Amino acid sequence: ALRSNWTSQGGLWRKDISLLQAYFGAHTAFYFDWLRHYCWYLLLASGVGVFFWNPSRFHMSKALDDWEDILSCAATCFGSLAFLEGWRRRQARLARQWGTTDAERNAKSEVLALRSAELCRLVLPSFEVLPPPMDDKEQYGDDARMGNVSVSSKGSPTKHKKTASAPISVPSSKQMDKKGTSSSSNSMERLTKSGSLGKVLAEDDQPLGRDTTTSGQATEDCDQVEDKWLGLRQTISYTVQIIFLVGSATTMFLLISWADRWQDEFTPQPFSLSLDWAQAAALHFAPMLTITITAVVLTQLHAFAARWLTSFEAAANATAQERRAALLMKLFCFQCVNYFYAPLYVAFYLQDLDQLGGLLFAAMVTRQLVALAKESLLPAALGLFKKRVLKKKYAVELYNAHDPDNTTSNFNMAIASLLKHAGEYALKKRLDDELNMEQFDVDQEYMKLVIQFGFVVVFSGACRLASIAALLNNIFEFHLDSNKLLRASARPRAVAVADIAPWGLMMEVLGVVGVVSNCGLLLLTAPTLDAYVPEFLEVSRVDSHTWAIGTLLLLVIIEHVLVALRVFIQYTVPDVPKDVRMQIDDEMMRENHRVRLQALNDMSKQGVIISPDSFSGPASEWPSLEGKRRRKKSFIFF
Repeated sequence: ALRSNWTSQGGLWRKDISLLQAYFGAHTAFYFDWLRHYCWYLLLASGVGVFFWNPSRFHMSKALDDWEDILSCAATCFGSLAFLEGWRRRQARLARQWGTTDAERNAKSEVLALRSAELCRLVLPSFEVLPPPMDDKEQYGDDARMGNVSVSSKGSPTKHKKTASAPISVPSSKQMDKKGTSSSSNSMERLTKSGSLGKVLAEDDQPLGRDTTTSGQATEDCDQVEDKWLGLRQTISYTVQIIFLVGSATTMFLLISWADRWQDEFTPQPFSLSLDWAQAAALHFAPMLTITITAVVLTQLHAFAARWLTSFEAAANATAQERRAALLMKLFCFQCVNYFYAPLYVAFYLQDLDQLGGLLFAAMVTRQLVALAKESLLPAALGLFKKRVLKKKYAVELYNAHDPDNTTSNFNMAIASLLKHAGEYALKKRLDDELNMEQFDVDQEYMKLVIQFGFVVVFSGACRLASIAALLNNIFEFHLDSNKLLRASARPRAVAVADIAPWGLMMEVLGVVGVVSNCGLLLLTAPTLDAYVPEFLEVSRVDSHTWAIGTLLLLVIIEHVLVALRVFIQYTVPDVPKDVRMQIDDEMMRENHRVRLQALNDMSKQGVIISPDSFSGPASEWPSLEGKRRRKKSFIFF
């Protein structure tokens, strides 16, 4: 069903995302649904861009042209905000539908459980975490997946038996006051005084398999040496990252200076009638293509260096999520400088909007062509070359295997043997292809599209048709990625996630930068205030410099108002829809009530008499919805 639905020739909005989530997990499914939601936004942005770009619509007077720029800027700012807010609400609904709302909380609980096992092993050297055999998973149920904990007095592993879970006794605060501290409390007190508890709890993200020592002095010495080298490694890593950023900015500056001199010397009028059209276009876009290709090459070089720096600077107890976040932050910062420095320099220093539009067009088209060559053409060429090499190799092997007395390296005789045993060759080829498949990298696809989102939002005032190019690219990208995932890539590891963090935060940053950038572009395109005010006020004796300052102040005020409105709407509209929030709260309250009743039942079985009212607790102690972002005080209840 998955292959027939996702590989059939149909629109991207007809694909069933739940089939993808059931097989590949929520992390991969979120990417394709976000890409589809992003295409909806680009479709609306393309309509707005065409409406404001049409020369026959608003070019009746200069005043209407100025209002066209202002309305286009406002539409871009609030359109990107509506896209981000709509996606947050959709991902909350999808996480609820897929059962991944508490994915991060469950992951933290597993880490805390592992650290508790480390704590017990620190107190009792004979304490071991014993995973069950693979054949007994069905016998032990869900507990077998996490491993059962067994303690033997001799320090040897004990045999697992299928037994019911022992009830956990949770004494109330009144019982603790009457009975005093228990033996476990005394043990915890001794651990606290010795300092061992602090070491264990401080390493709550320590991965599995790391050896722990019971010697407090040895642990302290090891931690001190590790912390010292950790700070040095991080300093070196940050320094190298800054060098990459400065080097990228310097390279872009030199290329832009060369491109400016190129156009002044060779193409004073790029599209004049004295030049052939193809020659004029080549002379005009050659510097821009050079800048974009250089940026793509620098991005690839930095990607290799960033992976090495991340593994170099990471602590020994760093989790996979921490390493991933550090790597993505390095890649995002570098690509922002690498791709956005040149357009910003052309827009606000050279103030050449024609060159800016050509640079943006060249950047978007070149990035798409490079991605197409990297993801489709290069693997296809390597596959054909590999197929030819393996065909000869397997042919010789099959001939020698079926005729051991007449070993040969003659290719023609080997091909005859290959045709005779074609089924065996096909099986070997299929196994070799499946073993050498690369895994589908969701983060790489996210990064490519987030940078594209930056091009669309940050420079929409200079290139209003950028959203159309991005929409066509993303429709093609959706089908290309789906076919690559299902046919040409190894199955990625299924990860339960509740959102697309940290990509949402990156798009928020680009949205705010887009507000500032578009207001700056208005300063270059809109006239000064003296074109309107002297008709109503007799202030014509004010010089042009003063009017320019007044225009700048007005645009700064507009920019602050737009940013304030973004923040207000962002914190007013809740990230989770009201019906989903109520379902989650009700489910958590029912689960909390069930746990309390189970604990009360266990206490009654142990002979502890306690009133249900004293155990119910106030409603304020019941768990409430916990999002990754701070819960908002919503004024709009939907």
